[in-house]
Amino acid sequence: MLNARYTLRVPKADAFELKYYYSKEDEPFEARTFPPHIHDVPEIYILEEGTACFAVENRLYRLKAGDILITAPNEMHNCILTEKTVHKHFCLWFEPSCFLLDAILQNCGSEGNLISPPQETKKKILSLCKELYRATEEKKHRREYALLCQILCEIEESIGTGKESDTNLPPILTEILQEIAVNFSKIESLNDLTEKFYISPSTLGRLFRTHLHTSPKSYLETKKLAYSRILLREGRSVTEACTGAGYSDVSGYIRLFRRRFGVTPGEYRKK
Repeated sequence: MLNARYTLRVPKADAFELKYYYSKEDEPFEARTFPPHIHDVPEIYILEEGTACFAVENRLYRLKAGDILITAPNEMHNCILTEKTVHKHFCLWFEPSCFLLDAILQNCGSEGNLISPPQETKKKILSLCKELYRATEEKKHRREYALLCQILCEIEESIGTGKESDTNLPPILTEILQEIAVNFSKIESLNDLTEKFYISPSTLGRLFRTHLHTSPKSYLETKKLAYSRILLREGRSVTEACTGAGYSDVSGYIRLFRRRFGVTPGEYRKK
């Protein structure tokens, strides 16, 4: 049998930065809801131990140990602990997104945010994450990079598993969330929603608190602000970002943006 020679070509990778944290607290957390928020960068959340729910845009996911949740830049999401539970997890962010993440983000856009690999793969990914943490502690930077590549490859191979979102959302809430997703910039107040769907303000608030553990005002506000950040990143002016997201008062928009993100829209745009 003839020997074969092979050539390995590694795609050119621009400089990128990985930031992550490892929450390894063994004490259970009381039931709580983390506020809805958005990031400029992709996020990979890996649950090591415990149970958790995640609301992502108009979907709700229930996670078990070893499950993975991917959120794209400016995708609104928040973690919900519906019961007292241990909440050990890894959270990784990439700045900017790199070729290592391209396939994961592209496929999750169509397949959903949740990845639930087979049990053996879950164990392998969690083991690699712990090795990454040890390599960071020991300042073994080449080892860190090699482990990150392994983690991302395992996640990419698992795309398409466990993609179904929770189906327990009431049909009326699903319709409201879809309306917000499509027309958030045209919705001037919550009255627009209550009138369109023939429900009372108290019913609207109860639907959001019960199933998404947030208020409709906060949900709509976060959606508008997320879109305004996209416009600012594209180079639009503060006024264009304000009106494009559905706000009419520029000064009020600037105050709201600063309160939420700690910088003004103009400062954010310069970054």
